[in-house]
Amino acid sequence: MSKLFTFTLFVVLTFFSSCKYLDRNANFISEEEVWSKIKTEGPKHGLNPSFIYAICHAESSLNANAESSVA
Repeated sequence: MSKLFTFTLFVVLTFFSSCKYLDRNANFISEEEVWSKIKTEGPKHGLNPSFIYAICHAESSLNANAESSVA
């Protein structure tokens, strides 16, 4: 039983140590900051801010650390 517990603990700790959700240095940008930037920059380029926001949300759910599973 002790070896099973040790192995299970090792697996769990290994998983959490590599989990990107526990990254304390992760970049975080609030939805309000994103929306504020989009509202000012979108019209400068002739783009609808709501359209830009929808794309940002669809592509990364506004996660600054999002990575593609494809490439």
